[in-house]
Amino acid sequence: MAIISPFRGLRYGSGCFSKGFSLQDVITPPYDVISPEEREKYRKRSPYNFVHIDLPKPKNRSEIETSSDTDPYEHAKKLFLEWIQEGVLELDPEPSFYYYEIDYFIPTDNILHTRKGFFTLLKLEEFQKGCVYPHEKTFSRVKKDRLLLTTACNAHLSPIFALYSDNSGKLIESLREISSRTPYIVAYTDDQGITHRLWRISDPETCAFLQKAFTEKDIYIADGHHRYETALAYRDMMREKYGRADSNEPYEYALMYLSPMEDPGLIILPTHRLFPSFPLELIEPFLEKAKEFFDVEIFSTLTEEERHQWAKALWNEGQNRRNAFGVAFHGRNELFLLKSKPEKVQQFLSNLQIPEEFWDIDVVILDSLIFGHILKLDQTMLDDELKICFSHDIWDALGKVLKGSKLAGFFINPTRIDQVRRVASRCLVMPHKSTYFYPKVASGLVIYPMMDLDTLHKTAS
Repeated sequence: MAIISPFRGLRYGSGCFSKGFSLQDVITPPYDVISPEEREKYRKRSPYNFVHIDLPKPKNRSEIETSSDTDPYEHAKKLFLEWIQEGVLELDPEPSFYYYEIDYFIPTDNILHTRKGFFTLLKLEEFQKGCVYPHEKTFSRVKKDRLLLTTACNAHLSPIFALYSDNSGKLIESLREISSRTPYIVAYTDDQGITHRLWRISDPETCAFLQKAFTEKDIYIADGHHRYETALAYRDMMREKYGRADSNEPYEYALMYLSPMEDPGLIILPTHRLFPSFPLELIEPFLEKAKEFFDVEIFSTLTEEERHQWAKALWNEGQNRRNAFGVAFHGRNELFLLKSKPEKVQQFLSNLQIPEEFWDIDVVILDSLIFGHILKLDQTMLDDELKICFSHDIWDALGKVLKGSKLAGFFINPTRIDQVRRVASRCLVMPHKSTYFYPKVASGLVIYPMMDLDTLHKTAS
């Protein structure tokens, strides 16, 4: 049973806007997709940019960049409280759900997509023991960073993106209809041309309707596995500190963005694999050995039309639910399309004792069969971001291979929503970077403070 709750969100307010800064100046993508270069760009854009709190130290680096403090997490806490005192962040007057629409385009079409969802609190449940299901592996280093930040600020700064099933579509449409009758509280377009709109819904009848509707829902985490596991760790730490588990305590809940998995605006992008260096002597043996498991089709790289034919053929195989992989090597005038021989592939995965739920998932076949068996690439290489990198744009990725900044590229179709649900509902997890839900949910739009509200008012007075 999923227990959701409205809450009084902290949002950017008059103390920010009166100083001439807009939402475009302060709202950011989630911390885990911000590159070091983008982090510096956001830091310079505004002293109130959310990256100052949500990403207080560089990723993969140990340097501390604050002059007044040696602890980046304590510095984030100091800024957080100062922003509340200055009215940069203001507490909404009453508990609310926050309906959120995102308008966007994707690289492969020129169609305007709209994803619908809402911000809420969700009562935390252990994986495999309640209604919340993960689908990807996590890394302990990232969770340690998030726990230190959560503990310092006593707040959930960035929402966890999760899915639920709503076959009729009535639930999210009811929120959309209610929102259409009231002005939005947030509307802006970000650097990527993505438009964000936010409404606050606080009337008791609607809130009670939502809470009742979700008692029969399962929740599938789409993006933010590290944040969810961090919320569990923080909850357990607070339970130990106070010697009790009280469902009314704020740390028993996490900040969530929930979207129906049937929403046509819900899109997963593929995550293509690129190698800055690659043993080119393996190309011919690889192509020969691949024929045991795949039908290999060859396209030319010489014209744009032929390159598009290759990309379209890859996409069509995915639409027909046949596992297929595009392959490109620098210095070759051919593009390769590997179309699976299902019985051969499934037998191979079965021999590895990989559960049947994974047999039609491209990233599993790519990692286990192509990288592991045919190419015999070392797992440490596949886990090293200096030796393998990722792209969600097929044309940008292919261009890097053709120009030589990357020597090899392996191109896949996106994981499907039904595959995510199937794997998660069986308490299994996919390899890292199996899914890329797009667009990301903005950070800084709504914050969940877990400090006592009286203390918050006193701090802000």
